[in-house]
Amino acid sequence: LGFGGKPNPLLYSRVASALCRAGQALLRPHASAESGSKAAAVARLQFFVDDPALAMYGNKEEPDTAIDILFLWWMALGAPLAWSKGVHTTGVHTWIGTVYRPSELGTFMELPAEYLRALADLLRPLATGSGHLEEQLAVRTASKASRASYVIPWATPFVRAFWGALTGAREAA
Repeated sequence: LGFGGKPNPLLYSRVASALCRAGQALLRPHASAESGSKAAAVARLQFFVDDPALAMYGNKEEPDTAIDILFLWWMALGAPLAWSKGVHTTGVHTWIGTVYRPSELGTFMELPAEYLRALADLLRPLATGSGHLEEQLAVRTASKASRASYVIPWATPFVRAFWGALTGAREAA
């Protein structure tokens, strides 16, 4: 959805969020749901600031029909669609540094191996049990770990503890 711009995040985020909520109402979120139309693809629509991500499965026609209905609805509501940013794929897709891998169980998100190697290299000095990191390197490490926790939710408490320790050290200094 083409709403970008630094001066207006509250406005465009609210409008884009409302459009995504309206779009979610048109989709079938569970395989057990009854469907009375051709748009019977099972679909999930997630929203990231101004970027909707739609994952779905169904027979050959169902996903395309569901996408058509969703886009027609957004266009009828006057949404400025950013067609140049859009991607339609049936395979593995990388978006904003996250790899989306479809399977019969759903779509899985994973971080690229090179990102995880770089994060492991940054974390290695902390695994020794002694020593210290310069503040700038600690902030960079915590930031990289924070991004990982968006994809790996069980890492969130550890990342928050890291930020807490960093904040406490800054306040103590």
